[in-house]
Amino acid sequence: HLFSLGLSDEQMAKVSARFGRSSSCDVERKVKPILSWLSDLGMTDLQIQQAVVQFPRLFVYNLELKLKPVAQWLSAMGMSDAQVAMVIARCPKMFGYSLDRNLKPLVQWLSKIGRSDEQVVKAIATCPSLCNLSLPSNLMPKVQILHDKGFSGAQIVSTLTVLPA
Repeated sequence: HLFSLGLSDEQMAKVSARFGRSSSCDVERKVKPILSWLSDLGMTDLQIQQAVVQFPRLFVYNLELKLKPVAQWLSAMGMSDAQVAMVIARCPKMFGYSLDRNLKPLVQWLSKIGRSDEQVVKAIATCPSLCNLSLPSNLMPKVQILHDKGFSGAQIVSTLTVLPA
């Protein structure tokens, strides 16, 4: 079924190497439903291909308990279906993070540094890799340095979405 995405032999080898044969992944039970769901979200075959190559462990997660709640949370934040699809395509690792321990605290923190809900959504939609960064060891120290240098809240968030790492 992964071949139906048009993955090259090299990409298939990469996915297989990252995913491994000893996993609990079952094609009929897990892979097909996840690929179908990603397509139903509005992701193109190319976006699905990118997500699978970047994060093959996607197929380890439970569709109902892990994947759908993250996508629903992004939608509930105010993202359009196209934005949700783009965020997932660009940052599929997001599915590996806890909503309560990682993603929601990031959004609360971005709001706390002076961003409106709309600006937070735009920041994550523009730069979903922000979700890959640790708040205490990466983002907070950077923001403190920028704040100490006199950057405004808007300038800080703008900087983070352009140069997050």
